[in-house]
Amino acid sequence: KQNAVADREGLVRITDLKVLEELKRNNVLLKLPDTVRVDPRLEQSWRWVLPRVHVFLEDLGVSFINEFGRFLQINSAVRTVERQLELKLFDKNLNAAPVHGEKKSSHLTGATIDFAKMGFSQRELNWIRQELLRFEDRDLIKATEETTQLCFHVMVFQTYLGESQVSKKP
Repeated sequence: KQNAVADREGLVRITDLKVLEELKRNNVLLKLPDTVRVDPRLEQSWRWVLPRVHVFLEDLGVSFINEFGRFLQINSAVRTVERQLELKLFDKNLNAAPVHGEKKSSHLTGATIDFAKMGFSQRELNWIRQELLRFEDRDLIKATEETTQLCFHVMVFQTYLGESQVSKKP
């Protein structure tokens, strides 16, 4: 579903650092918001997302802070084809999707993030699952709960911007 949405929305698969830098420079990609914690192991180059994901993380991050008094942690955001291949071939990341075909990684578009679920209480896990299902039911995101990497993999659709509380602020 994620690749079908990416194709329908005309999202670009980011091939290399040159393309990534151009997208950042043109504000096609935005830095991850301050409403989430970023895993310190995630290099600065990979801390970028599409504006819709930025808004989603502002909304979800603030809600999580208000509910639990702490930040959600982002483990992964944008990737280039080169970076995806490194993860798959050299880092032996079993969750790393291919760069071609029906199951290619949606991280290549900047529309997808992974956030940690490690250290969540049962109440926090239930809350985040309910929130993600609520957004999925309205066809605003596609979320997968990973078990190998202990994270939630979430692609945010273009339709999310119209639902955001942040985007409705005067």
